[in-house]
Amino acid sequence: MHSPSAKRLTHQSKLKIFGDKSSVEFLFFSHGSSEACGAAILIPRFMKANLTNTLCDSDGRCVGIDVEINSQNYFLLNINAQIKDHSIEQNIFLTKITDILKENFEEIIIIGDDFNKTLNPNYMDQETGRPVTQNVYSKMLNKMMKCLELDDIWRIHNPDALSL
Repeated sequence: MHSPSAKRLTHQSKLKIFGDKSSVEFLFFSHGSSEACGAAILIPRFMKANLTNTLCDSDGRCVGIDVEINSQNYFLLNINAQIKDHSIEQNIFLTKITDILKENFEEIIIIGDDFNKTLNPNYMDQETGRPVTQNVYSKMLNKMMKCLELDDIWRIHNPDALSL
């Protein structure tokens, strides 16, 4: 994962997508391939953000930015881990994500994610309707979150919801 892969949308491209009254100041994305849906981060104009670094993977599964907003440093990471049922890829991906997050541990970390996994075994899988199994990927993801002191904010605010 490195800076050159992250693409910044040009002013002309933003005009085509959002129109001339766009409230988007920055849009960074990684488009990936036909097997990855891509990931993007949009920063609205009103935030008056100062970008210091960008990164992404070549598969379009994550894009991250270091940004300063109101004198506070943040690391924003958007993830699209479309790697269901591929345990080797899942483990490699989570190892990469863990390494990235450890490098940015001093900043406030905000992750917009789709890890494609229900973390709590007390809930049903949305596709099968069966109880969630805690495989190696689930355990590794939970371990990463615990090690880096990350919380699932959606689950905290929606403790009884079965789906989004």
